[in-house]
Amino acid sequence: TTLLSLDGIRGLFDWFRGPVTATLTPIDLLSGVAQTLSKLDNGPWDTRLTYTISQPGTHILAYRSLDTAGNEEITRTSTIRIDPDPPTAPLALDYAPHGWSTANDFSLSWRNPLDLSGIAGAYVRLGTPPQFPGDGEFFTGSGEVHHIRVPAEGQYDVYVWLRDVAGNDDPSTAVLLPHAFWYDGTPPTSFITFDGIKGPGGWFVSPVTVHLSADDSTSGVAAIYHQINSGAWVTDTAFTLREDGVYILRVYAEDVAGNREPVREVQVRVDRQPPVARITGPDAHTFIPDFTVSWTGWDPGGGSGLTTYDVQWRQGLDGVWNDWLSGTTETSADFHGTQGYLYGFRVRARDAAGHVSAYSSPKWVIVDSVTNGDFGALFTGWESGGLLERAVLPVEGPSGRVSNAVRLGTPDYERTVTPINPGCTEPPGCVPVGAAVISQTITVPSLTMGSQPHLSLWYHIFTYDVMYSENRKRYYDTFEVTIVDGDEEYLVLRDGNPTQEYGQLKDLGWKFATIDLRRFAGHTITIRLSNYNRWDNLLNTWTFVDDVEVRSWGKSPHCYLPLVGGGGTSPPVQTESISHPAPLRPEGDIR
Repeated sequence: TTLLSLDGIRGLFDWFRGPVTATLTPIDLLSGVAQTLSKLDNGPWDTRLTYTISQPGTHILAYRSLDTAGNEEITRTSTIRIDPDPPTAPLALDYAPHGWSTANDFSLSWRNPLDLSGIAGAYVRLGTPPQFPGDGEFFTGSGEVHHIRVPAEGQYDVYVWLRDVAGNDDPSTAVLLPHAFWYDGTPPTSFITFDGIKGPGGWFVSPVTVHLSADDSTSGVAAIYHQINSGAWVTDTAFTLREDGVYILRVYAEDVAGNREPVREVQVRVDRQPPVARITGPDAHTFIPDFTVSWTGWDPGGGSGLTTYDVQWRQGLDGVWNDWLSGTTETSADFHGTQGYLYGFRVRARDAAGHVSAYSSPKWVIVDSVTNGDFGALFTGWESGGLLERAVLPVEGPSGRVSNAVRLGTPDYERTVTPINPGCTEPPGCVPVGAAVISQTITVPSLTMGSQPHLSLWYHIFTYDVMYSENRKRYYDTFEVTIVDGDEEYLVLRDGNPTQEYGQLKDLGWKFATIDLRRFAGHTITIRLSNYNRWDNLLNTWTFVDDVEVRSWGKSPHCYLPLVGGGGTSPPVQTESISHPAPLRPEGDIR
């Protein structure tokens, strides 16, 4: 193994800045070194162990050794770079930006002079000439450097000289750029004064003359700009606001360097109009008798601002208005109503100038007689019974949105023409004979409140069976709505598969039903919703039900209104029906 050591003035990036002495030291711990061969650049192989290299440039030293046993080392090479001379002055030196700059960020550009190791960057000194090599801040770059900063605002002389890759620099080559960097990073400050007669709360009660001025200690003020409301920006320094109203005055100053102060905004106001208020909530329908009423108000034109509200309520369309909240600063409150009642709310507002608005148009809210008609609280408020399963679960409703609905019956039995339940060993199958029933007792709103109560609901039937068998002259699987009033029961809706086709699943889709309850106005009734599987254990049926509501007025149906009729102890209260295709008579089978 042959070791190489290099001695000399080391520069940067493996360059030497003067002559270099290269010394070769062969080592062999076994048979001993027999011979060392070396050569410099393109010279001949030699047995020299020491070289002194002074010529600037790049040199290649190759070397290898042999031991007395005849083993020869692989030829090694080393690159030796020498650059003893600093670069000359930068050529065509320039700076940017010219003139005032609002950013403390400057650049230099130049053409590089010839240099053996190449130009690594430039030294920059501000204010006074450099006194020795490295007497400045170094910036890396070949032909340009960026992001030079000055210590403070003002104008600066700039001295620039170059350093090469080997690390050589000569401050005597520095080029002066007199008054090159101009920095002003501070925006001016504007001042606004008003002449006019002020009223209460800072409101002007006379025309207002506005005076604008500004100050800047470095580059000087160039202009003062102002805008009134959404008008154009102008440079007047005095103007008068003569009309009543609310003026949004925006002002900023700009200096010669281009600094712009943040826009200052003030209001100059005259209030001559009363405020406006309205009820914003709740929705027109709620299942919960305790609900939140909310309101809002404003002063047209940005007046003196609202101070308090008065809120009133009344029961029914013809009820007397009652004071609820007077002089309140709140914008919402909880109201405790009663199920089945219609309530109206209205509000008025006061502003700081003493104006009082007229009462707003009333907002009407009906508290549904039905509790938990959307099944958001599972079976809360409902009685549940029957042999078939009842469950509340999320389902895609008629609007396409997923929400809770009650399912009467279950799809688990599927078609069940032959037994599928391991508990059933022989036909006729596994579907329980009976019904899934939920019911709720409510008080129907009274007609004396100006109401026209209606029951409405959405339902969705899935069935393998028929609603009515023409062959056997009896009803099979149906979804039914019954109203119980005292000892009387009224079947007000019965629906199912109207054809004589069975054995394949029929999806009858979401249907909407509305039923006039005016006959029961003021009565306490029970609404009963049932899904029936009748007569045998065959051919399953189940029904989803959602949004069961009793409103004080009818909710106009906007889709299929199902078949109503049959099976009750008394005629339906009000019936509407649609025509169905002629039934298909089965060819002598179970239906």
